[in-house]
Amino acid sequence: MTDRDITILDPTLEHMAHEEAWRGIAWQYTDEIVDHDLDSELAQQRSERNRGDFLDALPTRYRAYTFESLRAHDGNNAAIDAAQGLAAGDNLYLWGAAGNGKTHLAVAVARSRAARERCAFWNTATLFSQLRRAAIGEADWPDLVRPDLLVIDDLGKVKATEFIFQELYRVLEERWSNERSSVFTANHRPTAAVKRLADDVESQGALLSRLGAGVVAEVRGSDERLGVAR
Repeated sequence: MTDRDITILDPTLEHMAHEEAWRGIAWQYTDEIVDHDLDSELAQQRSERNRGDFLDALPTRYRAYTFESLRAHDGNNAAIDAAQGLAAGDNLYLWGAAGNGKTHLAVAVARSRAARERCAFWNTATLFSQLRRAAIGEADWPDLVRPDLLVIDDLGKVKATEFIFQELYRVLEERWSNERSSVFTANHRPTAAVKRLADDVESQGALLSRLGAGVVAEVRGSDERLGVAR
């Protein structure tokens, strides 16, 4: 033993306090316990900050979207299973008619991970507008590569320019190369969505390969906004 202060962890094993083999069971250096507690507190603060940053950046209505508040049924059970089982580095592409809970599910995935991972959410129209404004110095460049999980909502809803396509391709390539997951929602299958994002077949194929690098799941059901059966 050294001259460092020790803390007895189990009074019934106090007689083992001078045995190195019982360190961490019968005893521990007091300063190391303090450091461990501090590390745990900092980790907890970081988790709460990550989760708070993600929720604060969401549109107000979306902040209530969780797996628990999602209405599960035969039309979305497979998609929910895919979302909950999404492996690190894989992508999830959710497609289906408008209003059937794709965004809800995508946000729920990110929200369930936000405490331990850096997550970000972008609606496609907002994202494309931000990229255009950033290119002319009127806005900050969105941080799309660093988040551990990125949600891009309503992909293919807005037609992309050549510049937007290049930026989107760069982001998806960097994310895939660095094993960072992305979740996409769209009204159409990936093969149809990429036609809204690129004009030539080669570019469409390159984008399709990255969008589909993981799981593609159809979400069926009624329009939750209108109550219209589909």
